[in-house]
Amino acid sequence: MKKKSKRTKAKHKWLTQELKLLGEIPDAELARRIGIRTAEVSKKRASMGIDPLSLSERINWTPKNLALLGTRTDIEVAEIMNCSSGRVAAKRLSLGIECYAKSSNSWHTWTDKEIAILGQYHDPEAARKIGVSIARVALKRRQLGIPSLFARKTKSRKPRSASEWTAKEIALLGKMTDNDVTERLDLALSAVRLKRISLGIPPYRRRANSPGIWTPKVIARIFDESPAKLAKELGVSRQRVHQKRNELLKG
Repeated sequence: MKKKSKRTKAKHKWLTQELKLLGEIPDAELARRIGIRTAEVSKKRASMGIDPLSLSERINWTPKNLALLGTRTDIEVAEIMNCSSGRVAAKRLSLGIECYAKSSNSWHTWTDKEIAILGQYHDPEAARKIGVSIARVALKRRQLGIPSLFARKTKSRKPRSASEWTAKEIALLGKMTDNDVTERLDLALSAVRLKRISLGIPPYRRRANSPGIWTPKVIARIFDESPAKLAKELGVSRQRVHQKRNELLKG
């Protein structure tokens, strides 16, 4: 005999008028009206921070009490009404009243144009263009899953997105020092270090007396060949080659 497949019941989509009744009538009564299990009602009510009717007195939403909504924080109104802030928020939302924070300087309503800026500039630059704090820009960007920009070591070059790492570039992490990777990829040290840590790759530990990229063969050529040619071959900047030449001259 074939086993009967169990059909999973579709998740209930809560209507505005149903949300208004949470905490206003017993969970069992609301469940009966909607046609779902009492446990589902209780779970939804708890997720919104609304006390069950059996644990709190029914709120008398007089015109005077309703006038408080949106004029103060939900917590302050809840203290006045002697109920939970979740019940105040639920009532306010059911009436389409904006929260008190929206009338304060700390609230910011994001426009499509502002959201388009996120990830196109470094967070400090985006914050300056939008007129909000850097922390707010970073938080909104993370909420929307927008990758940050990696700073270039050469400031004149355009920044690159945090999602632009290739498999070949990632393979360099931990195989050489973070400083060497910054030279090879022309990225800021903080960008390289952050990527390596995020992937759980341990830092490169150079063996004692290891010459790194400055092998005896390279040193032998450092005064005979142009810094540009040698830098390109080693995958470092010309400045790094000049720096090594000066170290050898001083030594």
